[in-house]
Amino acid sequence: MTRRPAFLTASIAAGALALASCGTPEEDPAPISTSATPSSTVEEETNSEESNSPEPSPEDTETDAPADDSSQEETSAPEEEPSPAEEASDGSQAEGESHHVDRSEFSRETTATEGFPGTPGAPAEIQHLVEVRVGQHEGYDRVVFEHNGPSELGYQVEYVDSPTDPQLAEPIDVPGEAFISIGVAGLGLPTSNFDSVLSGPIEGVDTRSQLVYGVHALSPFEAQSTYFIGVDQQRDFRVQVLEDPVRLVVDLAH
Repeated sequence: MTRRPAFLTASIAAGALALASCGTPEEDPAPISTSATPSSTVEEETNSEESNSPEPSPEDTETDAPADDSSQEETSAPEEEPSPAEEASDGSQAEGESHHVDRSEFSRETTATEGFPGTPGAPAEIQHLVEVRVGQHEGYDRVVFEHNGPSELGYQVEYVDSPTDPQLAEPIDVPGEAFISIGVAGLGLPTSNFDSVLSGPIEGVDTRSQLVYGVHALSPFEAQSTYFIGVDQQRDFRVQVLEDPVRLVVDLAH
C-alpha cells in the first residue's frame, strides 16, 4: 500500500514534466516564410491604390458640372469660309476674290475711275490712308491700301518712269525697277491726330512679296494723294475698290 502512492506520485511528476516540455514559449522566433502580409500592410496598400487610381469615383462623376454649351458650340462648329471682303492682317487672304483668277482683267494700261480726279460720289467724311498690306496669292501678289472712312474714292493707276511728288515736282526715292503711280481722290486730313495719317515709305513690304520692292505714300493735299509701288519689272495689274472699310487694291500678275 505504501508503494502505490509513490508510483502514482512519480507518474504524475513525469507527466507534468512532459507537458511542460511541449508548451509554447512566450517569445517565438520570427517565422521563416514571409509570403503572408500583415493585415495592416494590406490596408495601407489598398488605401494607396484607391488614392492613386485615375478613375473618378461614382460620386465625382455624378457631381461634375456639364460643359458650357456655348464653349461646346465654338469648338465643335466647323470653321466658316471667310467672306470675299476679308483678308489676313498681312494681306495673304484673298480679298474680294475667288481662287479663280481671270487673267483678262489684268493689263498694263492706265486704269481710272470716270471723271478722275473727281470722285464717284460726294465724300461722306474726311478719310485718309491708315494701313498698307502686301500678300502673295496663287497667280498674283496683292497690295492693299486701307482707308479709315466709308467714302468712295476716285483713282488713276499707271506706270511712270520715276516717282515724283506732283506738288513739289521733286523725285521720290522708291526701291524698284519699275514704278506704278496711284493717284487717289476723295481724301482729307483730320482736324487732330495727324499721326494717324500714314505717309512716307512703308516699311517691311519688301519682305512680303518677291515682286514688290517698296511702297511710298504722300500726305493728302487738296483732297488728293499719290501712292507709289516699286516692282521688279513692269507687270500686268488689276485695280479694285472694296468697302467696309474702303480699300484700294492693286493686284500684280505673276
